[in-house]
Amino acid sequence: MLNKMSTASALLGAVLLLSACGGGSGSSGQGPGQNVGPPWMDSLHHGALSVQHLGPTEVVIDWPMVDGITYDLYITAEQNTDPTNHGAYGATLIPDAQPPVQHAGLVPGEPVYAALGIDGELVAWTSFVPNVAGLNGAPRAQAVADDGVRFVGGNFTVVSPVVGFGAAFARTADAPHALAFPEVNGPVDAVLSDGEGGWFIGGRFTTIGGQSRARIAHMDHLGRVTDWNPGVTGSAVEALLLHDDVLYLGGQFSAVGGVPRQQLAAITRTGEVTAWGASVTGTASVAVRALALRDGLIYVGGNFNAAAGVPRQRLAAFDLEGALVDWAPGLDAQVFALLVHDGVLYVGGQFSQVDGASRGMLAAFNADGALTSWGTAATIGNPVKALAAYQGVIYIGGEFGTLTTGSGPGLGAMSTAGEILSWAPAPYGNTLGIDALAVRDGVIYAGGRQATGTQPAEPWPWMWAFDTSGASVPWAAGVNGPVNALAVDDTTVYAGGNFTGLRGVWRHRVAAFGPAGNLLPWAPVLTGGGTAAGHVNALATQGERIVIGGGFTHVNGALQPRLTAMERNGDLVSAPAFSDAIRSLAMVGDQLYAGGEFTVANNSHDQPDVVRERLARLNISASALTLADALPAVKEGAVTMMAAAGSTLYFGGSFTQVGVSTVPGLAAMEGGALLDWTSGLPGSLRALATGNGRLAVGYAAHGSAGMPSFLALYDGDGELVNTGLSLNQAVLALAADDTTLYLSGDFSQIRGDTPRSGLAAVSLYDGTPRPWQPVLDRRPDGLAVHEGTVYAIGEFKHAEGRVRAGMAAFDQAGNLLLR
Repeated sequence: MLNKMSTASALLGAVLLLSACGGGSGSSGQGPGQNVGPPWMDSLHHGALSVQHLGPTEVVIDWPMVDGITYDLYITAEQNTDPTNHGAYGATLIPDAQPPVQHAGLVPGEPVYAALGIDGELVAWTSFVPNVAGLNGAPRAQAVADDGVRFVGGNFTVVSPVVGFGAAFARTADAPHALAFPEVNGPVDAVLSDGEGGWFIGGRFTTIGGQSRARIAHMDHLGRVTDWNPGVTGSAVEALLLHDDVLYLGGQFSAVGGVPRQQLAAITRTGEVTAWGASVTGTASVAVRALALRDGLIYVGGNFNAAAGVPRQRLAAFDLEGALVDWAPGLDAQVFALLVHDGVLYVGGQFSQVDGASRGMLAAFNADGALTSWGTAATIGNPVKALAAYQGVIYIGGEFGTLTTGSGPGLGAMSTAGEILSWAPAPYGNTLGIDALAVRDGVIYAGGRQATGTQPAEPWPWMWAFDTSGASVPWAAGVNGPVNALAVDDTTVYAGGNFTGLRGVWRHRVAAFGPAGNLLPWAPVLTGGGTAAGHVNALATQGERIVIGGGFTHVNGALQPRLTAMERNGDLVSAPAFSDAIRSLAMVGDQLYAGGEFTVANNSHDQPDVVRERLARLNISASALTLADALPAVKEGAVTMMAAAGSTLYFGGSFTQVGVSTVPGLAAMEGGALLDWTSGLPGSLRALATGNGRLAVGYAAHGSAGMPSFLALYDGDGELVNTGLSLNQAVLALAADDTTLYLSGDFSQIRGDTPRSGLAAVSLYDGTPRPWQPVLDRRPDGLAVHEGTVYAIGEFKHAEGRVRAGMAAFDQAGNLLLR
């Protein structure tokens, strides 16, 4: 029989269990007859299954292997799959599975459920959502090879599976993947367990799992979005409190469920706004940031100077009928955290005084509401953002160093008597601040913000777990950005914040993705040049080789300033060094052209520099890139863009002179010789693209003397094409295939009768608008097109309503692709 685990012995690291009566060898590879129901309808994770994402369609599923044990692995897209009858649900059975198992063919964005069987007994199961990859920094360049492999470069360091702004993780040590919870499309600032395995979340989002939810939502214990949908009008929900089946919320809003409410509201579990009408007002950025309950009173902290129309300085209390109570301490700056423990109200924030008494970011009030001396032993110079308690210890998180003086991790602890304790763990990585704390069973979970700094073996997790001694607790979960809120129940930790993906893997300024969007193992390490200028600016492909240009100075630890070339297998190709940043690259025939800010270059470090003023040509051989004869010098500015049409190279930038010729910002050459051609454009060039011999130019200026504004199109003879387009703002990125020109910029129309919000497509021949118009929350900084797919890169976080972290792909109809 295939049963859920019952009486079992600890065999797989005390986590993955084997039935004591089931033996330990052999497997039929099929589920026998007894139907015990789908395990994922009880919980989304149990045991020691872990998942590593390789991309939107491929994962590795792993578990601790025990010699002599044979495993059956079930994989399904249906949560209600009964493994005893897996075939009826379209599930995959992998008999005699040996870990790790690499599994492909998944559907991006759709939940997947996996279970492990041993001798007819389910011993572990889990869930996850495969998704597209995202970046933790700004991409600046991309190139797509002939076989569809996409290279992306920029100022990022981590590539992560996109998960959205909230994620749920098992508390077990060996399950780093996020469970199959729905995607949240905006920052999550507050999380609260509903006491029944589900979660309330609040923040700045508008959808969850594709369903409209304005700044507040509820999920059940299986990660399903419930019908509970009051909706909040305003900026954000920042604090949540549950009492007697009523959810209290605070933040920055003016209405809840269509009922006027000022920064405070109460909602029943059925979604009805109650008559509780507490409110706070005043200050330019009025907000409620913390809530706590004590003896039938709701305590409210934040940034306000009036409550229910009565003066209250950043701290107030209301009874359960919504009436303001007389208690009125005055704080000189805002409150971020409230905690009630053993009848005492603890307060953390940015304040330095309470009722005129000195209090450095911490304060406490006894059961009578009187200010106590607690917190005075600490000398904190920066805000306290989070508080939690366990067995008489108050745990403190914030932007401070230690609770006394000097630098530290933003974590500390005090006894309820006010003694500073030695608990001060050091989170993995460089911590800028702790913004969230949660405690369960003696484990203290912390989340916050991190600096990049020195890069260790694994990317920063942005959240951690410690025991009461300060030692790290094994917990592999992590995300790729700031964590604003944490909550924990018996089995699960839910994290919300400004992140968009999971912890991910290092990719130092450049990464490669297969045609389906799966991250490839190709991973050169580009460093140096500083965080502001050391990024990758340009990419070019030549067969199995990728050429990379930018402001970096080292490649794989070796000195290689601003230009490098690498084969797909990771082998480095010898390349010249340049004095300053490379901003653009283009292949013309069998030669490579580089443009940028450089003035000299050399073929190797032991050779003398030669003059190459902002433009260089390189010869390509099987083993090296070498400098070719000098081209006409670009006398000032920089060459920031290039595009090739046959044997002609077009290059543009902030220059006005090439060689002895006056050329305002755009020039053409063939065979290294400058052509007698001028664009007639007013300057402020931003982008070039070529397709089928034609040239498109995007710029940030109105045309004059019969020239078009913001976009110009030239035919194969270099003659201006009259497109009839009338863009109203700059074009900043371009890409073209043989028939269509794709453009990105600040425009809101491309003709008087054709509105487009920053993205558009037109005919490459006469400028006729195409219907292609994807919607992103921020215009892309770069476009590329390959075999009908348009790739966008930039600092956007949303595309067509889905979370996307810097990369997106669209078909020719404008549909978002799952790659």
